[in-house]
This record gives sequence, C-alpha cells and structure tokens, in this order.
Amino acid sequence: MDIRQQNNIIFHPLIFAVYPILALTAANLAYLQLTDPLRILGVSLLASVLIWGAFRLLLRDWIRASLLTSLLLTLFYSFGHVITTLETLGIPETYSLHLILLVLWGVIFIAAPAFLLKSAEWQPKLSNYLNWMGLVLLLFPLFTIARQSASKIHLSQTQEEYLHELRGGAQAEGEAAPIYPNNMPDIYYIILDQYTRSDILDEYYGFDNSGFIEALEARGFYVAEESRSNYLRTHLSIPSSLSSIYMHDLPDEIYDYVLEDFSNSHTVEFLQAQGYEVATFGSGVYIFRASQPVRAVNFNDFEILLNYTTVFRIFFLQQMMADNDPESLLAGFSEQQMQTVREEINFYRTSITNAFEHIPDYAKKEGDYFIFAHIFSPHYPYVFGPNGEYIEFLPGMYDYLRDPSSPEDLSHYLDEITYLNTLVIEMVDEILANSETPPIIIIQGDHGHDSHIDYDNPDETGLYIRSAILNAYYLPVDAEADLYPSISPVNSFRVVFNHWFDTNYEVLPDESFYYVGIDSAIWQRPEFFSLCGEHNICSP
Repeated sequence: MDIRQQNNIIFHPLIFAVYPILALTAANLAYLQLTDPLRILGVSLLASVLIWGAFRLLLRDWIRASLLTSLLLTLFYSFGHVITTLETLGIPETYSLHLILLVLWGVIFIAAPAFLLKSAEWQPKLSNYLNWMGLVLLLFPLFTIARQSASKIHLSQTQEEYLHELRGGAQAEGEAAPIYPNNMPDIYYIILDQYTRSDILDEYYGFDNSGFIEALEARGFYVAEESRSNYLRTHLSIPSSLSSIYMHDLPDEIYDYVLEDFSNSHTVEFLQAQGYEVATFGSGVYIFRASQPVRAVNFNDFEILLNYTTVFRIFFLQQMMADNDPESLLAGFSEQQMQTVREEINFYRTSITNAFEHIPDYAKKEGDYFIFAHIFSPHYPYVFGPNGEYIEFLPGMYDYLRDPSSPEDLSHYLDEITYLNTLVIEMVDEILANSETPPIIIIQGDHGHDSHIDYDNPDETGLYIRSAILNAYYLPVDAEADLYPSISPVNSFRVVFNHWFDTNYEVLPDESFYYVGIDSAIWQRPEFFSLCGEHNICSP
C-alpha cells in the first residue's frame, strides 16, 4: 500500500453520501418522521462504498478513488438543486435544460480524472481538506435535527405556560374531568379534505347536495350552514382546530411545535390525560399519518422529495411540465410509468376505503377512543366515479397539470363527492349501530374547493368559496344548544370539552385567514391576512 494512504484516514465519500440526505431532512423535519430518511441513508452509504471500491479496483489507489467517488456523489445530488436555482433566475425547466446540464455534468466527470489523477503530490492534501470540509458541513444539519428533535419532545415550562394561557386553559380547565366517567363517548374527528359547503356547491357548481345534508340531519347531526375554515390550507387548518387556537397568534417556536406533529395538539394531549386511546387514519400528507399504513408504492414521501433533487429529477420532468397537452403526455408514458401511476391511484383509493371500512371498528372495541381521520377526498387526485368506479389516469386531474376551473376537473370533483357521501353515511350508520354509548362525531372540510382562487392574487370570490366548508356535529342533545350556524373548527373541541369534561372554554370569534402564494408558507411562516378585514367576508 502507498505510504500516502497509510498516513491518511479517508472518509469524505461517506460524508458526501449522507450530507445531502441529512440537509434535506433538516430542512423538512417538521413534515416527516425521523425514520423516513433511514432507508435511503443506508442505500446511499452502501452505494458510495461500492462505487469507491470499484474505483479502487480500477485505479489501485484509495485516495484517487475517494476523490472520484466524492465528485460523482456531488454531481448526482446537486443536479436537482441546480435546476431549481436556474428556475429562480427565470430559466424555465425543459428537457433541453436537463440535457444541457447532463452533458455538462458528464464533461466534468470525464475531465476530472485528468486533473485529479495528474499529480500525486496534492491528492492527500485535497482528500484531507474534503474530510474536514465534510465534517464542518455535516455539523449544520445534525445540529438542526438535534435541536428540532428536542423541540418535538417538549416545550420549555415558560412556553407551555404561555400556550396554556393563550388557549385559556388555566381558567377553562380547572379540575377538568369527565362528567360521566363510566360512560364516556368515543370521539370521531373526520376531515374530508377540500369538502365545500353545500350552498356553495349549489350556487357556484350547480350541484344539489341537499340529500346528503338531509341524511345527516335525519341521523341527528347539526350541520353548520355558514361555517368557514379558519385557514385555507390543510397544514394550518387542522393543527388550528386540534389545538383550539389561531396559529398566527403563536410565537415562532411554539408555532413550529404545534405545526410539526399531530401528537403535539392540545386535543390529543387533553384526551389522553382523560384516559382516551388515540387512533389515526392518515393521508400521508405532511403531519397527518396513519397508524396503520396501507401504502403500496416503493418510495416514502421523503424519498420522492430526495429523488427530485438528484439526477433522477429528469424522470419527474414529464409529469411536472404543466404546459404539455394531457393527451400527448398520456400517450408518451411508458407501460412502467403507467404502472407507477396506477399504483399511486390505488394507494389513494385504498387509503380512503381502508379508513371508511375500519373507522367503525372502534365502536365495538372496549375502552374510550379518540379517532382522527384525515381523508384525502374529495381532494384531487380524483380516484372515484359517482358510484365508486375506478378512475383511469387523467393527467389533468393532478396538481401540476390541473386547471381547477375546467369543466373536466369540476365534473370529477362532484363525482367524487357523490361517492364520498355514500361512504360517509354508511360509516355513520355503522358507528351509531355499534356504539354502546352515543358517540361524538365531527365531520368537517379543512377548506373548500380551489376553482376560483388565484393564490398569488386572491380575490373575494375565490376566498369566499375556498373558506366555505362542510361542518357537521353529532353531539348529545344538551351540547347542541352551543352550536350555531357559523361555528368554525377552532371552536369545535372547545364546545365538546365544555360539555363532556366540565371545562369552561370561551368560544373564540369565528375568523378566517389566508396568505398570498401557494407553496412558500409550507416551509416557512407566512404573513396572514383576515378575510373579514381585507375582503369583508365575516362571520355573523
């Protein structure tokens, strides 16, 4: 073995194999579980070792092999980031851009050996430099992950007290305890993603949903006819309702804490303290994950996001180009791509039907349960016909190719609602038939449809439709007295807790808030605007 290699410890290829993954993890930690990156971390480390070993066999030199391995990993993991940076500079993402960058990356990698392998004198120094540089880079995501993971475990006592006071818990909860400790109801909280209020469906879509509303009312539900979501995006609407607070009232560190994890919500913590067990049926979207996953595709959400930042991004381009004609796009899909799409459609169908099939199971179980279900329907992608028919792949019904105001999109949306109504009524009937103690059931939309809203320049009509939601309650008779037509989700559990656990929560003003832009606020705190203050869309 060369003396240079005996005096140098080489590990930078391993760092370059894990740093991009850890950096992406740190940037998105609020929206994933720490276990999500583990598989791809292992794959990346194994691949780097194999590539390093292959170069070692070819070059018969560990240092030179390590330099080429680190270069290859850097090129592989930087490809998508470079494309994104070019987009921010106004250069549109096209096949030509991908091809140019691939050629450039190839030239760099082919030309690099001539430079890297030319002189042996400075190679150990460069390898040592990459070792130290890699270690320094690694500190940043590791520190972020450690800090944010610690915040997942607990808030400081001062922050806990602030959050408790903001919610009004000190005055409201007192010696909170079940009023009927031996006869507590199961509590079902069902979110139907993007389910628009009935009057809006009638006025703007020509869809008569009165049969469904009447079916709920016939079963004892109170349907709030003027209800609006408190926020117009899922990742804010649901944490707000589960924590019974307005998200924009929170300081940054508490905002992140409440936003990042379903288990951090006040509703979950309060009910667990009262002896409830918690079951979840999730969509796989952001923080709302299922306790019984049913996803059949190969990649988890983090792995898909990571692939989007690598050379593999080129495989996503055909799906991302919204200016393509849907028919020609569909015709250009290979059978393997079509199979992947079918698997994704089946994932959504299975997630939805699995939830409706198994949510009523808890009515038969011993013990007291809080069941939270985030049903990704009637949100796109639309996967059901009006009678539950299988929907073949339609490029126009996916986010990056959608025109939400198109007749095709609206037709699929209304078909999905039609079948969803059937599933909801069947689920409700089974819950009621098998519940020994009359349950509490809340069925809500997290926001309305997006057919009329321009997120970059929202107007009154778009905000009016987007904020109008289905909001239905099955509560004990004495609790219905505190329900009213404009009740919003932020007050849902305030009413429930007041009547079943002897709390004294004040009902907050029912307000709706929005932010400008569509994607940025998923990753950072936005500036919020009031629908009432800005557009005179106010609750009575």
